[in-house]
Amino acid sequence: HNPVTRESLGLLVEEQRTNSIRNNTMVGAVSGTPGTLPTNWGRSNNTGLTANVAGTGTENGINYIDLRINGTTTGTGQTNIVLETNTTGIAALTSQVWAFSPYLKIQAGSLTNISSINLVLQENTSGGVVVTAGGQATAIPTTPLGSYRPTYTRTLSGGGTVAAIMPYLQVNISTGLVIDVTLRVGLPQLEQGAFATSVIPTSGSTIQRFADNASITGSNFTTTPGGWYNQTQGTMYTNWSTPVTPSGFPRIWQFNEGAAGTNNNFAISTNLFNHNRFGATAAGSPLFDTQQGPDATANTSMRSALALSSGSYAYSGNGTAPTLNVGTMTSGIDRCFIGSTNGSLFLTGHIRRLTYWPTRVSNSTLQSLTQ
Repeated sequence: HNPVTRESLGLLVEEQRTNSIRNNTMVGAVSGTPGTLPTNWGRSNNTGLTANVAGTGTENGINYIDLRINGTTTGTGQTNIVLETNTTGIAALTSQVWAFSPYLKIQAGSLTNISSINLVLQENTSGGVVVTAGGQATAIPTTPLGSYRPTYTRTLSGGGTVAAIMPYLQVNISTGLVIDVTLRVGLPQLEQGAFATSVIPTSGSTIQRFADNASITGSNFTTTPGGWYNQTQGTMYTNWSTPVTPSGFPRIWQFNEGAAGTNNNFAISTNLFNHNRFGATAAGSPLFDTQQGPDATANTSMRSALALSSGSYAYSGNGTAPTLNVGTMTSGIDRCFIGSTNGSLFLTGHIRRLTYWPTRVSNSTLQSLTQ
């Protein structure tokens, strides 16, 4: 669900990930001046400002901490809120890609006199010595927590001595200025990957979320009692969205003969350009690979429909006229995968609807399904 509007987004399918920030639910935090930061968190300050814990709680189901940064600056520099103080604890290597993503909002005060607030990833040696660091400035709104989750993605570049990384929020200021802002920080996450996935709550140690594997097999799928799939013809419809730029042709709905499906399969998927896409293999040989429809934008509903029977395939995406193909009907299909295929090619997105008809609809009907 959308954490703010409560709108149903559908089935979320994601690959395996680990949140390497050990305490993103703020365990151990105590309000006060300065108060106590969550366990494993820290702060550094060379500007004369104070950084106090103004409160903790939950907003829209998101655990948060309020950090008030205020005073008159005595120098040009940064106040840093470090979300994992163990400088050697998050093992990492050069050329790995990591994504850092907290929920953020301005709870009180303003960003007046603050030059920028950055999401930073620092690369360290095995002994905790800084090798290099990089960051990304982010504008922070006052909208409800959950509506804004910036992501800083970094390919580590510090060379052969890099052995660990450390994430922090960096508040940049100049000297002689009055600062007063309260930042609300919710469920920060640091994960190895090129994009952020849904938040994995932690309260003292790293947590791994296993891959989402959804499939229908056996008598629940086949034409035996209890099954529903028709080997000779059918129509499939999906409504889906993804918040990321896909890679490797992630699957929305794949039908296979056997788990691997190398001999016979067909799939509705997307591609690097977020097109609707359809591909099929029969008797081990590719039948065709068709892409169609407008490019998708992040979190935008996409609609795909496929009709097939022996010798006749039709595919439509987002109301476009069907692409027609001629080919042998794939045979022996005995299972389907939802949002992936056999443990790979994960959609990393939401599937609102899957509909199957055990008959091939007309081409005009197929197009109307996706409008």
